Amino acid sequence: MGTCEINAQEKPAGGHTTSCALCVPTGRLRPEEVHVWWSPLAPLLKQRRLLEPYLSADEAARQARFRFPRDGDHYLLRRGLLRVLLGRYLHTPPADVRLTYGAHGKPMLAQSDLCFNMSESRGCAIYAITRGRSIGVDIEQIRDAPALDQLARQHFADAEYALVHACSKHAELRHTFFWCWTRKEAFVKALGEGLHHPLETFDTSAHYVRSARGDMTSVAWSLHNVPTAPGFAAALAIEGNHPLRVQVRRLAYDDERLTGKEPSPEA
Repeated sequence: MGTCEINAQEKPAGGHTTSCALCVPTGRLRPEEVHVWWSPLAPLLKQRRLLEPYLSADEAARQARFRFPRDGDHYLLRRGLLRVLLGRYLHTPPADVRLTYGAHGKPMLAQSDLCFNMSESRGCAIYAITRGRSIGVDIEQIRDAPALDQLARQHFADAEYALVHACSKHAELRHTFFWCWTRKEAFVKALGEGLHHPLETFDTSAHYVRSARGDMTSVAWSLHNVPTAPGFAAALAIEGNHPLRVQVRRLAYDDERLTGKEPSPEA
């Protein structure tokens, strides 16, 4: 996938031009492709003043309501970066990207076949972008949490719980639990229902989604694990079962510049 470096420029109300340099694909996202971008947010703090003008009025108001400054900063950074990414695909200034929201708050683009989803966990953000199909993405830090086996029994389908319960070591159990959890979260996010959709009613232990009884769902969904930062699990759920090329790219930072490392197709 060819790349070129593009400066996303926007002139805010005060009249000062800000820019955020981002290396992105050269404008063509083919129907059979899914582009995944991921990044730690901490190195992006130096870009805060550049990204802040891109937020809409409702996003800025939400950012101001966070109780803890770090949470507000992370929200600003991941939403600002989302707008830069979408703006590059739409050939639109980041501040002019218009988002709408589903019944349960899933952001989407109006009047565009570009589909996307995003997630963040413990300061690591991930974005998935494709065309013409619903998509969901989730990332979670693999961490200690109380009663993971019990949580799996309560919220996982039988086949998923069997994978967790079979783990003999705690580290293996944690990894398997979050491997399953991100796949389930990605699916309900693709549906636009979030945790309103009961997690125990479907099974993601294979490369596709099926009901907890083992039947195929009425709409086919494919599942993909995504390699990101060490200590994190991430997954994609994509509408349809036709072959796709999933390309994963980490955003790297060099002083005042945002650059993209070369993508790695999913194995």
